[in-house]
Formats: sequence, structure tokens, C-alpha cells
Amino acid sequence: MEKSRCLLVFGAILATQALTAQFPVAGYVVDEIEIPDSTKTSIEEQLGETGVKCWRVFLCMADPYWELQSIYGGEQFNWTLESESKIFQSKTGGGPLSSFINPLLFQFVPEVEFDSWFTIGVDDNSSKTNSITGMIDPFDLFEQGGGFVVDDIIGSSIFGTWLPPYSQGVADADGRVLIGQFTSAGDIKGTFNFQFRHLEEDLSIERPIESEQITGFEIEISKSGGLKKCK
Repeated sequence: MEKSRCLLVFGAILATQALTAQFPVAGYVVDEIEIPDSTKTSIEEQLGETGVKCWRVFLCMADPYWELQSIYGGEQFNWTLESESKIFQSKTGGGPLSSFINPLLFQFVPEVEFDSWFTIGVDDNSSKTNSITGMIDPFDLFEQGGGFVVDDIIGSSIFGTWLPPYSQGVADADGRVLIGQFTSAGDIKGTFNFQFRHLEEDLSIERPIESEQITGFEIEISKSGGLKKCK
């Protein structure tokens, strides 16, 4: 039976409740990605707003051998994203997931690099992030620049690939796993739910399988700044 845990993070304050010493996540970090002036002007013209910023959100992994398998939501555990302003979505070459992003387009359509998307560990189409949608496709609403809500009985999720000996859901050299990029002129907040699986040191699947769920994980992105590194 899988165990559920909750981890809430507000700005620089981490409020954790671990049931064992081997907890997958130690918090989250928000990095601002610099947008060149000319590209920023183009994005602001498309949104009809000024002061646009681009942020990337990472989970800070407490154990390098935990793998983020999926991000999900449904009637019991809502998955949401809200913004004070419209969320930027590139009309050309963008998509709701990082696996839609082709870096070769950046030189021709610079705005694509700052498209908003969800992911598990990767920032382009170098690895596949798959999605399962429910009764209403939340990614369609997201691609229109509005809020993101998964609260129906069927639910929705995204999940990464696992090809031995590599998983796109394991921590990078800085102990982080990328879960999204969001570009907007306003503050953003969201509630996420995660499924994790523990791996062996060679990144093969641990037997018996040990998995964890974290539900109600709250993330806030403020224009005034955020955490700068995982600790």
C-alpha cells in the first residue's frame, strides 16, 4: 500500500512533515530566467501587459535515488495553477509540456524559449513527457493562457519515461527536478500532487518497490523573488 504525505512550502519557509527519515522532497526552488529585451517586448505586446518574467520551478530532492514518476490531480486531490495575469503561451512551436519544445526553433521564434509548460525533469523534446487527460482537457485551458484546474472524477496526469539506466525524474547535479516553466506579468500559485518511486544506486528499480505520494504541495511564485538554491 502506498503512503501519502503532505509538504507545504510558502516562499522561503519550508513546513515539512516527514513520517520516515527517507522523505523524497526537501522543498522547492524558483529560478528566474532572463528574457532578452527584444523578446520580452514581443511577449508583452502579445499579452498586452508589461513587467513579464519567466520562472522555472524545481523540486529539491532529499534523496538522489527518489524518482519523480508523475504529477497528477483529480476530484480528491486537485491540481491547480492560478496567475494574477495571463500566462504566456507561444502561438508557434509551444505546447503544454516541455516535450513539445524544439530548441532549434529558438533562433527563428525566440518567444518559444519562454513558453509556459509542465514537465518532469527536462526542458525540451530530448525526452518524452506523456500526458493523460480527463473529462475536460486542462491543458487546453492552460494553452489559452488561463488557469489550470484538474478536479474531475477521472483526473489527469503527466509522467516521465524510465529507460534503464536513466530516468528523467531523478535529481540533477544540483539535487533538483524541474517541474515547470511559467511566464507571466503577475504572481503565480499552484497546488501539485506527486508520485515518487525509490531506485537503486545504479538507478534500476528497487525491489520490492517503494513508492510515495505527496499531495497538496503548494507553490508560490512571486515577482519579488524566490529561493535561489536547494539546501
